[in-house]
Amino acid sequence: MTTNKNGQKKRLWDFEPVRKIEWEEQITKDLKGADYKARLFWDSREGFTTAPFYMREDLQNLEHNAKDTILSKTGWTCCAPIYETSPEEANKFIKKAIHKGCGAFFIQSKSSWKSGNLGGDMHGTQIQKEVDLDQLVDGFDVDSVEFTFDSGMTTPALVAMLKNHPNEFTNPKFIFDPFTYVAERGRMPLGKKKLKGIVNELAAQKNYKTLCADGLFYHRSGATIVQELGLALATVSEFLSLIDKENRQNAANAIFVRLAAGPLYFPEIAKFRAVRILWDQLIKAYGFENLPQLTVIAETSKINKTLTDRHNNLIRTITESMSAVLGGVDQLMVHPYDVLESTPGDFSRRIARNVQYILRDESHLGKVADPSAGSYYIENLTSSIAKEAWEYFQTIEKEGGLIQSLKNGSIQEVINRSKKEREDAVNRGKKVLVGTNYYANAEEDLPVTLNPPSFADSLELTDFEFKQTNGSLIKALQKSFKKGATVGDVIQTMLKPKKVLYQTVEETNLGSVFGEIRLRTKSLTKETGIEPVVHLVPVGDVRWRNARATFSHNTLGCGGFKMDHPNGYDSVDEAAEKIETGNADIFVLCSSDKEYEELIEPFCNAFSKKGICILAGHPGDNEEKYRKAGMDIFIYKGMNIPAMLLDIQNNLFEMEEKHETT
Repeated sequence: MTTNKNGQKKRLWDFEPVRKIEWEEQITKDLKGADYKARLFWDSREGFTTAPFYMREDLQNLEHNAKDTILSKTGWTCCAPIYETSPEEANKFIKKAIHKGCGAFFIQSKSSWKSGNLGGDMHGTQIQKEVDLDQLVDGFDVDSVEFTFDSGMTTPALVAMLKNHPNEFTNPKFIFDPFTYVAERGRMPLGKKKLKGIVNELAAQKNYKTLCADGLFYHRSGATIVQELGLALATVSEFLSLIDKENRQNAANAIFVRLAAGPLYFPEIAKFRAVRILWDQLIKAYGFENLPQLTVIAETSKINKTLTDRHNNLIRTITESMSAVLGGVDQLMVHPYDVLESTPGDFSRRIARNVQYILRDESHLGKVADPSAGSYYIENLTSSIAKEAWEYFQTIEKEGGLIQSLKNGSIQEVINRSKKEREDAVNRGKKVLVGTNYYANAEEDLPVTLNPPSFADSLELTDFEFKQTNGSLIKALQKSFKKGATVGDVIQTMLKPKKVLYQTVEETNLGSVFGEIRLRTKSLTKETGIEPVVHLVPVGDVRWRNARATFSHNTLGCGGFKMDHPNGYDSVDEAAEKIETGNADIFVLCSSDKEYEELIEPFCNAFSKKGICILAGHPGDNEEKYRKAGMDIFIYKGMNIPAMLLDIQNNLFEMEEKHETT
């Protein structure tokens, strides 16, 4: 037992503190003299780098220290998404969810414009006229429920409808971000003068959050954490630049930020803390006397959600939700685990709500304000992310702001580079999506289509003629809706897109290519009645053959092929004798590099005329020789898995065509 000078058991404060240099010396010793900064520092690929350990002294020189990040608020609003397309059905779900304890709802109801078509379409819940809103909120008190409307450029119409309602809505939010419209569609939604007028009028709506800096869109398009924050900040700045200077102080209360709750647990906590630092920094730069508190809403990421082995999505959303809550978001929406299907089921939606209830009511994560404050690691992460995001924001501002950067294509270039890196990491197995690019269940049934588009219906039109004088657009819309006008009748006052002039930013889903390949395999079986089977042929050194057979199973299983995985064979001849072949067979030789020299020829002689021959392992300088012997494909760690699977499928289709011909 360790005792102090008085013979008593040592207490924590009796021990001498260990200096950072002592830890560094010990790490260097353990690494046998190697530079620990080169070996152990983590390049997150999110725009920042972290050290393997931090100490109290690392808090002393932070650009943003603990006192800048501590939040005073506790708790958050649990929000549920609405997928019903008719107001009546949406109303039924809302009342049911309220009864189960949910108090906030997210409703998509926004219009799109189609060139050459009069009016356009409405996506999501069809709130096309005043009576639709009345049906949506019938039977419950709107002042006890919070709504977030994903209304896009249709926001002035939704605001007008809410103001016409006899009861006052509590803290409604509207996803209105015309700059994201430019990024997504490559054109301005309106002329600059008209857009400025709408932004100023929306900003003047008291107790309404009408201006959304939508960082979530860029996250879904492949942006890093730093880029997501920098672009959200640039969006806030773009809004403020359009608002008349004398109204900016009040208008700041109408601005809120929407971010993704992504998969990197600790960096995401730091991201949500950093956005408040950046907000204060920007507001001060604009010369505000009073700093309005920022409202941050978040939803779990879709970029890493999969259709294959979809229950893994539930695990992903739990950690993402914890990051958002511990980071201090004001509102959180958790997507159901089957969110990529056309309409999530009742069970998955209930489970998604329960995730938040468990975090709130059983884990009590809402009881403490900013529980990660003071953590050496998270404080350093917060400061690093804030610093890098501010620098990226300044880069955008030097170009002339968000819109000008989009016109120049520089934002698109940065995001597309990040997107390609993310996709490449998944496609090459460097980033694992369990059940999708590794440990795939080939027997799993998949839906017929992947990532179906949201429901859309044509905008309704009547004989109403909308006329706006020089006064308020929203007041004019209020009068029009009271007289029976529809969104279709007034759409051109809010959305009249210009010509497509700029490169667009497209959303991505990292696992979708694997789902498409699985469906293609399924279609081959359906069209021909032939099921492709992968026969693993483990021969030779037990350690090598088992390792490569396991790797081959996990890799080729991603293609949806039926797997035949025996324990092993004593020889290639034994394998050829025991394997039952069909019309769409794939044979994989699994052994050591040294033994391949002797095994390749008998393996190809036995199987090359029966199907596709694959070698498990990188051929190195022997590729040409092995191909001449009869090897068709090589699989190895770091290869492009979807490209390889597509190559196999193309060979199978060719085999089937030859079979039909003969």
